[in-house]
Amino acid sequence: MKILKKNDIFNSNKKSIFSLKVVVLFFLNFIAFSQTITPIDGNTTNTNNGVIYGLSSESVRYSLFQHIYKQALINQSGTISHIEFENQMNGTFTNVSIYLGETTKSNFSSSSDWVNTGLTLVYSGNLNIVNGWYQIQLSTPFNYTNTNNLILVVHQNGGSTPNSLSARHIVGTGDANVTIRNFRTSSFGTYPNWDGGTGFRNNNLPSLKLIFQAGCSAEVLSTTPSQRCGAGTVELKATVSTGTSARWFDSETNGNLLSTGSTFITPALTQSTTYWVEAFNSLNSCSSSRSAVTATVNEIPQEPNVTNCWDNFQLSTVSCTWVNIGTQPERPQTDCYEIATFNEISCTWNIATTLSNDVTQNDNILAAEQENVNYQWINCTTNLPIANAVNQTFIPTESGNYAVQLTETNTNCTLQSDCIAITVLSLSDVDTQKVILFPNPAKQTIQILGANIGDEVQLISIGGQILYTLNLKHTEEQITLPNLTPALYFLKVKANNGEKVFKLLIQ
Repeated sequence: MKILKKNDIFNSNKKSIFSLKVVVLFFLNFIAFSQTITPIDGNTTNTNNGVIYGLSSESVRYSLFQHIYKQALINQSGTISHIEFENQMNGTFTNVSIYLGETTKSNFSSSSDWVNTGLTLVYSGNLNIVNGWYQIQLSTPFNYTNTNNLILVVHQNGGSTPNSLSARHIVGTGDANVTIRNFRTSSFGTYPNWDGGTGFRNNNLPSLKLIFQAGCSAEVLSTTPSQRCGAGTVELKATVSTGTSARWFDSETNGNLLSTGSTFITPALTQSTTYWVEAFNSLNSCSSSRSAVTATVNEIPQEPNVTNCWDNFQLSTVSCTWVNIGTQPERPQTDCYEIATFNEISCTWNIATTLSNDVTQNDNILAAEQENVNYQWINCTTNLPIANAVNQTFIPTESGNYAVQLTETNTNCTLQSDCIAITVLSLSDVDTQKVILFPNPAKQTIQILGANIGDEVQLISIGGQILYTLNLKHTEEQITLPNLTPALYFLKVKANNGEKVFKLLIQ
């Protein structure tokens, strides 16, 4: 046997006092954060039309009651955490389901005009009824927007029922058919798959108190809608106040709870859809008003036609527009003797020159291929122009590196050729003096005097092309030239130890 010491008893009492303080503080906090609205408080007794009916018989264990309370009677928005109704009986009801909802109905238009949609199950279980005002804490608090009328639904789906007919409520509200009831609903299923069958309507409403949670610390601070291009899921976001959690619904009031958390990934959507988010305070079981957050689904537009070779359209999944990310090739820089043309097939710029800077070399005779331009031959060693060297053909008189500058007459564009190395082999003074060419200018026949037998003679065009070749058979020889166009030509005499070039003008 354990003997309790004085300190044990003291500590045990301290724990009991602490527990009592917690209960008292919880009750005081509940009172501080609640507000009671009484839409109906009557004293007339009616045995058939309470919030819940008590008669211990098989037929009434499947009862359904629906009551419409006008918005003007409540005139208060917020979260309903408890309901109270007045009665005059004691006993236990089992298998009881209580629903709350908002409705645009003002009354039940027919004996089968039950409200089957837009209802929230706020309590399910047993009710241990006591005489007087009986309070029920809702397992799911209901957020009433004070926009529409409030509908209260109580459904007993079998179970036990006390044998009592007494229920207190107000009689004669002046609003016809605000209550509908049926005591035999066993064959009509359970919500949301019941219809209640044929009921009985009247204008009597039970006494009712609604306990709202006042000062609920829950707020939606911000929302982030989103959009996508074409069908698919959309990510929506919300920021809620500290100590609360975000809850997502498919309607502004009641509706289905779809997800919790600051981020909500929608199902695959084919069209724009609005969802609703609230901040839920689990400590006080209250929630804020709901904020709309829209998931926008943009229709994919038709892809634009490609008109340029550089077009490259890509679909932006954010704006749902076709964006041309293709880049037109930039026109290259050209010199004045160059022409840039655009190739639509390869989508590139091609550069062609209007001047050819090619030079042909025939021994020590240099000839520019480009015709009908101005010529200036230069010494590449000094980079200086050579006096009087302004023809298409140039014969250097000494060894060196030479190039030609070509200038277009109309555009004044200048292009220079590559430098070409020339080695000049000179004849002896005697040989240089003794070779004579005449007549010059000539027409068809020329004479060469003082050359050696066997020396080679070449007739060269101004462009450097060899037109005629022969070997001398005499030291004095007459040569008949082929038919030549009147122009300037070159006549080259090549000996074993050198060569000599004459300018020959054909008339």
